[in-house]
This record gives sequence, C-alpha cells and structure tokens, in this order.
Amino acid sequence: MATSAVPSDNLPTYKLVVVGDGGVGKSALTIQFFQKIFVPDYDPTIEDSYLKHTEIDNQWAILDVLDTAGQEEFSAMREQYMRTGDGFLIVYSVTDKASFEHVDRFHQLILRVKDRESFPMILVANKVDLMHLRKITREQGKEMATKHNNHRTSGSSPSPVLWGAITPYHHMLSKCHYLIYHLTKRLCELLSTTCYFRAHKIPYIETSAKDPPLNVDKAFHDLVRVIRQQIPEKSQKKKKKTKWRGDRATGTHKLQCVIL
Repeated sequence: MATSAVPSDNLPTYKLVVVGDGGVGKSALTIQFFQKIFVPDYDPTIEDSYLKHTEIDNQWAILDVLDTAGQEEFSAMREQYMRTGDGFLIVYSVTDKASFEHVDRFHQLILRVKDRESFPMILVANKVDLMHLRKITREQGKEMATKHNNHRTSGSSPSPVLWGAITPYHHMLSKCHYLIYHLTKRLCELLSTTCYFRAHKIPYIETSAKDPPLNVDKAFHDLVRVIRQQIPEKSQKKKKKTKWRGDRATGTHKLQCVIL
C-alpha cells in the first residue's frame, strides 16, 4: 500500500507518555514501535525519549514518545512528565497482578496533575504472548477501564433513593428489593464497558512486543486518535512563526508599528 510523502514542516506534534510499573514491558513496546525489534532483557529505564514521523488515518504527525521509569524510587519525576503529556499509555503486564492493581494509581495521578475529569489515555494489557503465565483476564482488564468512571455513567444503576422510598410500603419485599438492586447494579457494570469506551474514549487493548508483535503500532496510533477527538486543536498545523531580521519582520502576517 503506497503512502504519501512526508510533509517537510508544519506537522502537529503529539507528546505521548508510556507509564506503568517497572518490568511490564514499556520499553519493549516503545522500542518495537520505533525500531521494529524485540528486546528480551529487562533493563530498568530512567527516562528515554523517541521521535518519529508517522502517518495515521492519512494525516502525518510527529510522535514524541517518552518511555518512563516504573520503579518507585523515580516516582518523584512522574508529575513533571505528566504535565507535558498530550496522552498516556497506561501499561500493565497480564502476568503481574500488582502492576494491574497499580493502574488506578497512575490513572488518578494523571487526572490530578492535569486537573481534569478525563484525559486522553489508553489501557494496555501487555505480554499476552505469555498465556501460560497469565494472571489477569481480558474481562478483568476491561472492568478496570470501566471502573474509573462508573460514577460518571448516569442511569447505569437503579437509584438507592427510589428503593428507599418504596421499601416502607413493601416491608415483606425489602430483602428482594435489596437483592434486585445489587444484582442489577452488577449487571449494569458488566454491560457498561462498551458504553463507557464510547462516552469516555479510553480504549482497552492487548499487546505483545515479542516477534511477531501484536497491536503495538495500533496502541500508539489509537492514542493519537483519542487525542485528536478530545483535543481537536492538536490536529491543527502549527502556525508559522514570525522571524526577525534586523528591523524587519517576515512571516505570514506583516507587523505594523506606530510611534505616538
């Protein structure tokens, strides 16, 4: 399939940040995306930055990807790189239950640093090639993604106020009401995954950096798509900067100076 020529300038730049516990495969995913090789050995990262021109949905862009440290001793650096990120890949290993449990911590920290109720991110379940060591199922991963914003999904469960108002008039059915309420709530939680992804645009994807790679390019590309949807101005080309030459200015617009 033929691709268009890379434009020389004025490309939008997307700053993508890869976060997650140490040893979940953040560097392996990033290196596979940029260099198309698999690095089997684990070498703890402090902070590595990569730059790449790529075409996504017939639109060229520059991806500025930051591969971050997952070790707790480098946690003080997290807020700094989170402030500059346009989108985040939250990575956990399906073979490491602790890394899965720490997803919530990264998610909440991103929202706190950004001071937002939602922000472009994607939940990445990595190392799915190690099926014999898998501890976290696909369903658990999707429920984790759904969990973060269940409180924002209006109408997803019956109102407790409604049941409380009915119960005094149906004392004999109070236990049934209680059971129905919690069963309905649980059912709605399980069924809300699709609606949640559509409403909040936080995709869940399973990946493997091992050759042949699985969904590695798609994970990064999908995050860019989410950014384009949630932050439309990032898709716009950069404005041409004004250049000064002595006492003259050159650029798209002429500058006028009036001396009073």
